[in-house]
This record gives sequence, C-alpha cells and structure tokens, in this order.
Amino acid sequence: MCVLYAQHLRYFASSVTENPVVEHTLINVFICGLVDGPVKTYMYQEDYHTLEKAIAYAEQEESSLRQCQASASNHRPTRRQETGGPEPMDLCYIESENSRSLESQANGKMPSLSEDWTLRTYA
Repeated sequence: MCVLYAQHLRYFASSVTENPVVEHTLINVFICGLVDGPVKTYMYQEDYHTLEKAIAYAEQEESSLRQCQASASNHRPTRRQETGGPEPMDLCYIESENSRSLESQANGKMPSLSEDWTLRTYA
C-alpha cells in the first residue's frame, strides 16, 4: 500500500518543474498521507533527510508489521478435549469386518449373521 502511494508522490514531485518542491515538504506530505496506524505514528517520531529514506523506512516498517500480524493470526491455541461427549468411532474395525464379508461372497459362501457387520447389534 505504501509503495503505490510513494510512486504517486515521486511522480508528483518530478512533475513540478518551475518551482521545485522542497525535500522537507515532500517528506511531510508523504508522512501525512500514510494510513493512520503504527507505521505513521512511528514515522512522525523520526527525522528524515531525504524522501527516499523516509519511503524505504516506511516500507520496512509496513513489512515488519505485516509479518507480525501474519504470525499472530497463524497461532491457534491447542484444543482441549471435552469429556462426557460422544467418542469417535474406530472405522478400522468396520472396514475389516466388511472386507471379510466381501471375501466370503467372492468365495461363493453366504456370510453368516456373525460375519455381516450391517446386521450386528451393538450394546
């Protein structure tokens, strides 16, 4: 965001040919035009001698801020396991019973009630 704004300001400064704008004025215009936030607040505390130094510093601060925000948003606290609720099913058991039933059918045998997992009742 800061980069695009800096390009516009550079273009503006280069367009003025009759009465060149004083460097200090360009720096103030640049800082005033930044989005309100920590970067702008910090820029007011420093004294910059050239517009390029001010732009480079603002870009560096903006990049650092983005990295901090990205790392903070990626942090997720570990989820506590709740007790007293339903427990997850073990699907491996169902798959092994199902595969036995399919093997029996492939061999030409009819599965008995004990082999067929769909007819089994659970306590």
